[in-house]
Order: sequence, then structure tokens, then C-alpha cells
Amino acid sequence: MLLVTLVLLFVICAGTYVGLATWSRHERQRLGLRGGRVTAADDSRLGSATLRSERLGLVARPDHVLNVHGMPIPVEQKPSAQRVWPSHTLQVSAQCALLEETSGVRPTHALLVLANGQQHEVAFTPEREQELLDTMQRMRNIL
Repeated sequence: MLLVTLVLLFVICAGTYVGLATWSRHERQRLGLRGGRVTAADDSRLGSATLRSERLGLVARPDHVLNVHGMPIPVEQKPSAQRVWPSHTLQVSAQCALLEETSGVRPTHALLVLANGQQHEVAFTPEREQELLDTMQRMRNIL
């Protein structure tokens, strides 16, 4: 009886694992995540690392991190957003800066996935990085 219970429990766990992996893959496709290898995801068994930098004074947790030819690319899902807002751009810019700080490789861009899987590339330029740093300084001055 114990053996039957253990086998049944194993089958349930294995089925759940396969089901979650299939669901996660389906959700990525539905949201329009294409290309690269997913190295971190907060909606899967991979998990998503919290990125921290004392120097920058930032902490972030991207929804996904893709590895495209050795370059980390943050992906942020905004499934109810119909357009890219300035706050979205600042958020993924912070993730790019943190990925550069923690991996040593500067992302050229980030991806925003909006409603209906619309995918928008946000270039991580020196100007955009400066905008991020200026915004953070203004926020610190308020505090």
C-alpha cells in the first residue's frame, strides 16, 4: 500500500512539473518572447535572480533574462499596457545597468512585451543610461 501511494505521489508530481513547464513555454510564446535562451524567469522553475548594485543604489528583478550570443537581455512583461510608458523605459534601463554591473556584459537593449504579445525593443544607449542616473539623483534629492 505504501509503495502504491509513493508511486501515485511521484506520478502526480511529475505530471505537475511537466504541466507547469508546458504552461510556461506556452505563456512565453503567447507574450511574444522569441529568440535567445531563457536563463532566468520569475514564472518558471528557472527562477529569477534579484539583481543588486551598491554602486548604483539599485535593485531589480526582471521577468525574464534572455541570453543572446552571450549578452544578457532583460525582458519585462506588461500584459495590460497598450503602449510603452516612460516608467517602463526607466525600469528596463535600470535592469540593463544592473545586468552590465553583475555580468560584465553591457546589454544593447531590453525587451518590453505589451498586451497581445506586442514586443518593443528599448535601446540601452549612453543617453538613456544618463537619463536613468539623473532620475535616480532627483529622487534621492527629494528624500
